[in-house]
Amino acid sequence: MNENTVVSSADQNASSGAVRNLTNAEQRWAAAHELMTSSKSVSVEVVGVATNRDGRPCGLNTRLCGLRAFLPGSQLPRGTRCEDLTGQSIEVKVLECDRAERGGKLVVSHTAHLNEGKKQFVSSLYVGMEVTGTVTNFVEGLGYFVNIGPVDALLHRHQTPMEGGTPKHFNDGDSVTAKVSSVDIASGKVGLTMRAPRPEHRDSDTAPHSAGKQRPQRSWTAQSTTAVAGPKAAVAPKAAVVAPKTAADHRTRRPTKGAAKKKDSVPTQQFGSFQELLDSMSARTTAADSSSANS
Repeated sequence: MNENTVVSSADQNASSGAVRNLTNAEQRWAAAHELMTSSKSVSVEVVGVATNRDGRPCGLNTRLCGLRAFLPGSQLPRGTRCEDLTGQSIEVKVLECDRAERGGKLVVSHTAHLNEGKKQFVSSLYVGMEVTGTVTNFVEGLGYFVNIGPVDALLHRHQTPMEGGTPKHFNDGDSVTAKVSSVDIASGKVGLTMRAPRPEHRDSDTAPHSAGKQRPQRSWTAQSTTAVAGPKAAVAPKAAVVAPKTAADHRTRRPTKGAAKKKDSVPTQQFGSFQELLDSMSARTTAADSSSANS
């Protein structure tokens, strides 16, 4: 009895220990899942370098909430050496949390944490704000990249000051003070300028006309023709001048072959001049008037 009792007590202690361990694991995974859904940043400890099948470094092994979390090399800033981060603590965000997968899957990102900080910093900038940074790179035909904190702003080559008629040249590491010329919060891009802004034209007569506004049109007069402001009026076509037909025109006209003659058609009479035609027409009119009077 005593032995059975002792055995049963040991079994009970073992089962209670297993339940206690399961409860802790559930709490850890629940805490990791909460970090993923809330998109909060958390500090993790880098415990080693993760390698692929070829033995090449592919990321970092970290500890998050007592669980093993994988930090891929693609989620680190460009140029970062994994070996240099071993034993350090870095800020990350949870990208994937799946306990159902074999062994559990927990993936974190350091780049996501940095991008959030960049977005907050860029949103605090405004056009005209003066900033100081360090030149980090020069791109031919584009300009200089200036580090102003968590972001690298672009100082375009057309926005550098002029010295002796040519744009001033900067070297990597030079400190520059410029003003913010453009801010794009969505993409995180910032533009800088070191040139004075152009004066604005306040006179309406000399100010350039913006898009959508038409210049005022003036009225003008020429040879009793007035053009007024507004859309162009349609110009009526000029009347064509038709010269009277002469006897020569009648002589050159020939009937079409095969054309049927009208029954009551009057035979064509040729005249030597236009005056003969008028005389003939006058004679016909007089004859018609005489016949009318006799009847």
